[in-house]
Amino acid sequence: MTRQFVACTFTDGGRPYTYHFDHDGEALVVGERVTVETQHGEKTVTVAQIITDAPPYATKPVKGRAPSDADNSEAA
Repeated sequence: MTRQFVACTFTDGGRPYTYHFDHDGEALVVGERVTVETQHGEKTVTVAQIITDAPPYATKPVKGRAPSDADNSEAA
């Protein structure tokens, strides 16, 4: 299992928050939409940066990749 650290934003140009993503295969890329758990429930955020070194503080996990708009429209 590989741990990847990413900076994610809740809005375009917003403050980045660091999360980690544990995976066995495909890593996240900048611009990808993912889901994270917040104190206000599950939120969809955008990966703004890939962080190469582990930060010196604890991070919360990325829950997974967010469904694409195509997936959402097919479900409607």
